[in-house]
Amino acid sequence: MTTIIRPATAADRPGLAGLADVAGRSAADIAAAVAAGAVLVSVAADGRTLGATARDGDAVWLWLAPGPAARRQAVATALVAEVLAGDPDRDADAVSEFPADVGTAHLSFASIHVQTAESALIERAARQFVPRFGRSPGTAVLPPRDGWIAVYDGLCDRDRKAHRRFAEELSTRLGSIVVALAVEEGAAVRMLLFDRGRMVDEYLSVPDFHGPLPPGEALSMAINPPLVARLIGADAAAVRAIARTGASPSDLPPAAELIADLGALLGLHGAGHGYEGAAVTPGATLISHGAGAPPG
Repeated sequence: MTTIIRPATAADRPGLAGLADVAGRSAADIAAAVAAGAVLVSVAADGRTLGATARDGDAVWLWLAPGPAARRQAVATALVAEVLAGDPDRDADAVSEFPADVGTAHLSFASIHVQTAESALIERAARQFVPRFGRSPGTAVLPPRDGWIAVYDGLCDRDRKAHRRFAEELSTRLGSIVVALAVEEGAAVRMLLFDRGRMVDEYLSVPDFHGPLPPGEALSMAINPPLVARLIGADAAAVRAIARTGASPSDLPPAAELIADLGALLGLHGAGHGYEGAAVTPGATLISHGAGAPPG
């Protein structure tokens, strides 16, 4: 895989927000390091952010995208070699201190894409409904793009039930087609398709990911290409080819790649990150829910 290692800029923040922490540093740490010009980022030829690193004295910070362990180790090795270049006391073997499989098991994020240009209606709905679902740090609403508005919420990133309920409420309130996308625990991709408040299709890339399902229910987790083509306009054959199911995550492309490919096919921007990435996107409207409300 062809990659480029270069200094990170503010424009990289959405991609950086989708990386898993390996070195014990928070998203706030990486944002501060980017602002200080201290972060190197590894970017694939297709624009995907694969990893980042920064140095703080003798400490090396490392963040990696989910994916095959071999790719993560290669990205980590290249990043650490670059950040340590010219240091006679250290070498790239230091990357062995960073277990490349750390940080992916619980990497979950979600987005909701509403077929509308009515940002104000979505913002009002977020203020009304999200506090009913649980304690959310905030909601981000991006400007309309190609007929869709992307919506993100900190609670929805980690709570599948809240994500589903919010997407359903938006579809009902606006009478619109809504696509809810999520990466679950860094390994599985879920898509929910709503039409005027009714869920008409659900896809889960690994049907048994959260536990064994009866055969009929497992089959229902496959995507319905003709329906998706009719409601969204995507090519049915391409939908079938990309949105495959597998018995385990290893049977499929990495979840981060799968959700990016699916989002691109459906014409949805910003499918590859959650609330943290949206919150630093230029033009985003941020809605604070304070401490939130108890689930209701």
